[in-house]
Amino acid sequence: MENLEENSKIEFNKWAKTYDNFFNHLFFSHSNKKVANLITFSKNSSILDVGSGTGILIEQLVSKKNLKINGLDLSPEMVKISKEKFRKNKNVTITLGSAVKMPFKNSSFDYVTCSHSFHHHSNSLQSLKEMYRVLKPRGKIIILDATKDGIIRKLFCKIIDIIEGKVLHYSKDEMKNLFKKVGFNKTKQHNFGLLHLITIGEKN
Repeated sequence: MENLEENSKIEFNKWAKTYDNFFNHLFFSHSNKKVANLITFSKNSSILDVGSGTGILIEQLVSKKNLKINGLDLSPEMVKISKEKFRKNKNVTITLGSAVKMPFKNSSFDYVTCSHSFHHHSNSLQSLKEMYRVLKPRGKIIILDATKDGIIRKLFCKIIDIIEGKVLHYSKDEMKNLFKKVGFNKTKQHNFGLLHLITIGEKN
């Protein structure tokens, strides 16, 4: 599994300079807008975006007032671009680090988001445990990723395997079981578009 994380780091370092191209930005902006709309903002809310990349989801969030946003990514090149993008915004902090060992204290965030990156995590269960750990009581985790339910989705996941190397995709039931293992008793799921699944967990 360590090789998966190292391979992901190498690939994303390569992609960093072109990641914000028109088609990528259009695709990810559309789905990330959905994630942003699932968040109920209140004064001084705090959000951690895991696998934040060049900050495409963060761009959907920065217009919200009194919102503290943290981005975490394992790719130095992605982090470099994201830091430059938000260097004038005091409410945004970008951190280099792994999802399986996050450099944050327990119960730090009201929301944890993870959009289009969960399949790259080297140890999905450990990543989810870390997300749960840094989440405040009554806080929510929102994960959007491709799912392998159905023939079309399985084919899409296999294509991603070819393009991105070996990654980890899950079915709807498998994601729900992962959430249950780390302690989520309240879990909601719904499909997004033709290929993706959104799973939301609320911490007791």
